[in-house]
Amino acid sequence: MKIIRLAAAGSVLLLATGVTQAAVSSANNPAMLDLARQSGCLTCHAIEAVVARDGVAKPIGPAWQDVAKKYRGQSDAAKKLTATVMRGSNPYASH
Repeated sequence: MKIIRLAAAGSVLLLATGVTQAAVSSANNPAMLDLARQSGCLTCHAIEAVVARDGVAKPIGPAWQDVAKKYRGQSDAAKKLTATVMRGSNPYASH
């Protein structure tokens, strides 16, 4: 389980560190998507932002691309995101 969380943290970190080409490649990498599905990440998060339509609920957590925008350029982004992934989070709390 710890390995899965570390791998999930790694994929989030790639998106958030502003390495655009690596982020795009990671987001479309079938192995990364499989890992995210198996780890339950995609239960609450999407890769790209989802626009709510009538009768379609948005994911609980922010899209990974939105997380990347929020943390882009922050020197401590990797540390913050790793901590969030490793300890889990409350879906009703902002982090």
